Amino acid sequence: TAATPHAATNPLGRHRAEMEAAYAASGVRTILLRAGDFIDTEASGNWFDRIMTPRLKNGSFTYPGPSDRLHAWAYLPDMASAAVALAEKRAELPRFADIPFAGYTLTGAQLHAALEKTWGARLELKQMSWWPLRLMAPAWPLARHLVEMSYLWRKPHGLDPAPLAALLRDFRPTPLTDALASA
Repeated sequence: TAATPHAATNPLGRHRAEMEAAYAASGVRTILLRAGDFIDTEASGNWFDRIMTPRLKNGSFTYPGPSDRLHAWAYLPDMASAAVALAEKRAELPRFADIPFAGYTLTGAQLHAALEKTWGARLELKQMSWWPLRLMAPAWPLARHLVEMSYLWRKPHGLDPAPLAALLRDFRPTPLTDALASA
């Protein structure tokens, strides 16, 4: 929820908490639409299209974490629609509005099953190996940051749908299988 305390101990998490606190204290109208990892309609280099789904044609799906942990996902067209709708209501919102975008909260196994249904074929579920990123981390800053945030694949998490539902009563998220088909 928006009230969940920031408990980050890693540098990126601390920077995010500091940045959000600065926006909140600034008095500048801010809408923070918090979301999980993205599912997009075009390849954008995110986890879903870069790591997890490139081998679907070969019959496999790669997951970065344990397949029994809940993970937050946001279908980007839905999130964009929600952002526009919130911007249109900005005068009704607090000066600093921290609003979770729930999207889909799924285990890796649930996402795998939905992809199989959408794909129309069995997909072997493979576990991503983190050791190449750990080896590259000292020399490649992006690898270091990805490893730093890897706990989000092991720690079950989701976002509260209630605040957005209260603000955007007519908002209807895309069914998961439709979102996966477009991705």
